[in-house]
Amino acid sequence: MVNQTLAWAFRLLLGWSLAASASAQTPPEGFRNFESKAKGLAIFAPIDFDELPVPPTEELIQMKFAERKTEANKDRFRSEIWVIAIPKGDVKTGATSAPATPNGEGDEQGSEEAPKKDPKNGPKPIRSYADFVSMRLSGPQKAWKEPKADGKAESMFGKKVLERFSIASSQGKGRVLAWTLDDGDQTLVVHCLALDEAMKDWEKKFERTARSLRVTAATDSLGRDIELHYKLHPFRNVEYRKEVRRNLPKGWKAEDTENFILIYSTKDQILLSKLKNDLEVCRTKYIEIFPPTKTIEAVSTVRVCKDKEEFMKFAGTPEAVAGFWNVKTQELVFYDGTKDPQQSQKGRADSIIVLYHEAFHQYIYYACGEVAPHSWFNEGFGDYFSGCQIGGGGKRVDRIGVNPWRCGMIKRTVEKADHVPLKEIVRYSQGQYYANPFVCYAEGWSLIYFLRESKAVARNPKWKEIIPTYFKTLVATYQEEIAKAGEKANEAYKAAAQEKSRQAAVEAAFKDWTDAEWEKLESEWKAFVRTLVDPNEKK
Repeated sequence: MVNQTLAWAFRLLLGWSLAASASAQTPPEGFRNFESKAKGLAIFAPIDFDELPVPPTEELIQMKFAERKTEANKDRFRSEIWVIAIPKGDVKTGATSAPATPNGEGDEQGSEEAPKKDPKNGPKPIRSYADFVSMRLSGPQKAWKEPKADGKAESMFGKKVLERFSIASSQGKGRVLAWTLDDGDQTLVVHCLALDEAMKDWEKKFERTARSLRVTAATDSLGRDIELHYKLHPFRNVEYRKEVRRNLPKGWKAEDTENFILIYSTKDQILLSKLKNDLEVCRTKYIEIFPPTKTIEAVSTVRVCKDKEEFMKFAGTPEAVAGFWNVKTQELVFYDGTKDPQQSQKGRADSIIVLYHEAFHQYIYYACGEVAPHSWFNEGFGDYFSGCQIGGGGKRVDRIGVNPWRCGMIKRTVEKADHVPLKEIVRYSQGQYYANPFVCYAEGWSLIYFLRESKAVARNPKWKEIIPTYFKTLVATYQEEIAKAGEKANEAYKAAAQEKSRQAAVEAAFKDWTDAEWEKLESEWKAFVRTLVDPNEKK
């Protein structure tokens, strides 16, 4: 058996050696060649897989592929391939969102786990593939078991050793096969995920993919064009923008605005033109209501996936999620909802609603000095700005109307008396808010809309000060707490400071309120909600 294995490996090595000099870029039948010149990696992936983008802030995952949707697999988890590079030495890591599992579990933010600590150096460094699985994939539910090496063989490079790992899902429905390659100063991994029943069909192709991994000379082939682009079109934070452009996968393009870099795979030029304009116009309204504590230097990526399928594979989100702001990668992520020609106008409108909402999250985070408000404030204002009506030839926000996604829900909720008491929802944690999303999102939006648009609020000086007092206290308290710690303000300290700032803000906004005052506010709020006109109701 050993001799047969060695003979097979030798024939494979010899075949590849002869073929490499003739055409290293020619894939075998059933595969396509993918190459990242910026990262110096190339690989053959099955033709059934499409390349997915990888956020520019991702340090370890270099390339990512997902099985294309078909009628046969549309209702199941579709397989994925990742190419991972783990540098030799210490790569420190913190908590990160766990990827989608074959069970499709998790909420819109992804599952998170506190970073594992090294007693001397803080976050535990990633030195191996086993560390990567433990620290980047497990999450609180321990989605994947400890990886086990189940064999090794000489790779096509001859002097390097390829080792195979097999990892079972803790839920028993999926499996990972991974091949690691010692490449001198780094360990390369081809990480392949599939359902148990699908893995039987994919295993040989996954191995062929792993053995095709090639290390090339990293070249900045786009460098000259990118340098010229930014000489002709100077923008803030150019180095970040350059990095985003260098790492675009096949089929993706980029365009700049003053405060954003828009990257996209959609071909809907009407949508793209509106996005570029409205992002900047809406920002002027954010600034008007919430002046930033200091000049915002950060540039945010706006990633527009071509459809929901691509969005879900990139983000690992459940079906109900339409978009999100990811503070770790500085990205607003959503998708083009216009694929159905009969629904293109509605889909485009829905995409704009998501954009206005998520862009506010990005702005308020930096405007507050990198502290997030309570969810009723943060999500409520996100939905509030989703109602922006842009006029003046596309140059200004004329008015803010009702949110068509929330109006009907809150009217029905109030009618049935199923709402959360206002006294409680303003103190809800993010977890509590997300536990009842349909009601809480609608209620958060309607409370902000009431406080901003109601005549009853305009006549009541105390109610008028709720939003400004909350915002000012949040910002001031957080700045004070960070100033106390100075350079010692690590992530744990900042998290505690954020929580303290939120509590101080809500206490200041509703200082010494009596039950009678809460009852009066809630009564006026419910009366206001009943007057709202749901744009989705048939006239």
